[in-house]
Amino acid sequence: MERDEKPRPDFPDIDDKSVERGYRACRKQAKQHFQPLIWTISNLPAAEHGAVCALLMHLHRGLELANSGSSEAKNQDQVAEFRDDLGDAIGGKCVSPELTALSDAHQRFNLPRQFVFEFIEGIDWMMRFPPPDTWEDLLSVAARIGGSIMADICHVLGLDSAEHTQHAIRLGQALTVTWWLNTVRRDIRRSQQRLAIDDFEQSEIDPTELIGRPMGQQLAWFARLYGHRVEVLLRESAPLLQHLDFDGVRVAKALASICFCAANNIRLHPEMLLDDDGIVTPNDMRRLCRKHFLGLEPDLPFSASPKPQH
Repeated sequence: MERDEKPRPDFPDIDDKSVERGYRACRKQAKQHFQPLIWTISNLPAAEHGAVCALLMHLHRGLELANSGSSEAKNQDQVAEFRDDLGDAIGGKCVSPELTALSDAHQRFNLPRQFVFEFIEGIDWMMRFPPPDTWEDLLSVAARIGGSIMADICHVLGLDSAEHTQHAIRLGQALTVTWWLNTVRRDIRRSQQRLAIDDFEQSEIDPTELIGRPMGQQLAWFARLYGHRVEVLLRESAPLLQHLDFDGVRVAKALASICFCAANNIRLHPEMLLDDDGIVTPNDMRRLCRKHFLGLEPDLPFSASPKPQH
């Protein structure tokens, strides 16, 4: 069934003032919607910080769509409108301040176009289909959701070779899986569970039972499995550090540290998966944040040596 074509709006002219308004809007909203993580980019210069915030708002809009719970027909219309707005923005025709900032970031940092559209494909998949059957299916979706956004962020952060984009995608996958682990109970309540069905079956856990706080070896097996998988993704992302600039290395280490902390927490304390407060405690986050502000991001045990910097 074809969707009804809506007339495209008149597009305001883009000038320096509208671009600055767009970046201000993105910074304000990124701080609001990504408050637990926004400290990880606090060290960035203004231009890079604004561009990353614009990409985060692109991520936020997509995730809002994926979690909207609308009918299938409405979902398809919303995804199509999202895709149209993005295509117009990349061409310099922006319907919102946030898209104006995203358009400027794409031009300023010469970002590849493919990743913003791959992200929309991932959102479309999440809205159309049930949870992934296998870990491989889950990784494919995670590559389009977090991997595509992280690839663009790493290009902002000085990624010096397109050949190493796959390492950025691995970090994005690790962040995506960590987030889905963090919200697994809430997602199950909303019938929006994102983790692989096969893994629940092999661990002999009915996902709906997580709401009832089951304990025992099944949960421990499930937690160890996903903790190990997150660590493997982080190991595979480690060469990324050799291809980012100084500030980019700090951001990547801060994000990886959150994932590594979450993986360790659930392996040591599987019951944290059942805690509505999440799998990274406020004390964990404060500790990592303090180290970041002091420029003391931990060297993860599997980190590659970054390239020489100033």
